[in-house]
Amino acid sequence: MLIDNFISFINSNGGISPQIVLDVGSRDLDQSIEFSKTFPTSIIHAFEPNPTQYNICEEKSKLHPNVYVHQFAIGDRDGKLDFYLTLGNIGASSLLKPIVVPFASTQECQKISVDCVRLDNWLVKNEIKCVDILWMDTQGVELLALS
Repeated sequence: MLIDNFISFINSNGGISPQIVLDVGSRDLDQSIEFSKTFPTSIIHAFEPNPTQYNICEEKSKLHPNVYVHQFAIGDRDGKLDFYLTLGNIGASSLLKPIVVPFASTQECQKISVDCVRLDNWLVKNEIKCVDILWMDTQGVELLALS
């Protein structure tokens, strides 16, 4: 599991029993599923703006009743934003226009428009007062997502 070292670190520092886990930039829902198996009583929210990847996540979430998938990006503002699908490495897709796509079979990308939500606004709207684990893979916009 990709999160093994992360979980080992948590457990070696007293451990936690998280209530809320956020997986921002889920791609394929794999880490959300790992969190679901590791913390079966947690509620996991996964965010994936790429429509094709969102559909994959949505399908996988049907087997995990504590995982909820949301089709939008997390960023520094609410609204529509450009999103760049990297065709040679879908995991490198981002709100940032790519310069060079690492580990890609092609450097081609496709610009689409996606919904974006500020995390603080989403947390208030969903009455979430505390996030216990935040797992992010947003291809260079982590600081914007946290701002």
